[in-house]
Amino acid sequence: LYLIVGEGPGENERQQGRPFVGASGALLNRAFRMIKADRSRAWITNALLCTPRDATDAQKRAARDCCKPRLEAELALFPKKPVSALGAVASHTLLGEKQSIKEMAGATYDLGDRVVVPTTHPAAILRGSEQGEDQEGGAHRGDLAFWNLAYDVGKVIRLAEGKLHRFT
Repeated sequence: LYLIVGEGPGENERQQGRPFVGASGALLNRAFRMIKADRSRAWITNALLCTPRDATDAQKRAARDCCKPRLEAELALFPKKPVSALGAVASHTLLGEKQSIKEMAGATYDLGDRVVVPTTHPAAILRGSEQGEDQEGGAHRGDLAFWNLAYDVGKVIRLAEGKLHRFT
């Protein structure tokens, strides 16, 4: 078992009451297929469960503070299991606002008895594609960002299976 934490529910997720069932979920499923991973082995949740549709950064921070105890309690059900944190909101909820997601993506961070691997959120990849992939360049280029997402999720899976060891 491995853990995936996203930002919060989109419109499809609100309607179906499950995480990652819309366009971002389809992209995440594509990454799972590419690395031959089984989504059913993942515990998938969100850092935020209730935010306004067009929340400001300040509103997202308030929601993050409100939802953090619930997220911590949920993750405590799975001690020592590594986490793939999809996007800035999930990464900052778990690790604090140390750096931007571009700077954190792909690195491994210790969070108590578990490892967290931040990566780009599928929605950011989709937005980048809509805006003409090189809008921001670097890790947000749609093709490269997708490969990074798949690699980072694969890293979490290998950590969970004991097939990847961290140097300390």
